Amino acid sequence: MAIRIRRGLDADRSSVVFEEGEIVYTTDTKKFYIGDGVTSGGNLVDDQQLTYNSSTNTLSISDGNSVILTNVPLPGDIANWNDAYNNTITSVSISGTTTKTIYLNQRDGGNVNVSYTDTYVHVQGLPSSSWVVTHNMNKYPSVTVIDSASNEVEG
Repeated sequence: MAIRIRRGLDADRSSVVFEEGEIVYTTDTKKFYIGDGVTSGGNLVDDQQLTYNSSTNTLSISDGNSVILTNVPLPGDIANWNDAYNNTITSVSISGTTTKTIYLNQRDGGNVNVSYTDTYVHVQGLPSSSWVVTHNMNKYPSVTVIDSASNEVEG
């Protein structure tokens, strides 16, 4: 089982409630905290007994016991996680009638807009045994056929 240690600045840690058992390391004060799911900033682990060597990913206790941590995220990984979090969608709205636009609003204030055609009406001027209908809907639409008397036609 891999252990993940969340790390960052002490000022950022103090306002977060960490999950029960979640380990937190502050890179500026070099202290460890353990989350309990309730306490903002977690609970300080006695910093005289616990040390972390980032070059070997080793967590050591003053009694001589130590553990090598695996899957410790690199700073670049954390930046990617932050980017992914900032790009999460916080709200969605749709506007328009025939041509609709979907608005996806991101946590960081950015947005993504996509427009699509919802319906297409084809008027067949002359009777024919087969029709070719060219539309711009970018999909295989469901089709309803209505005759000149406004009756729905079964295929």
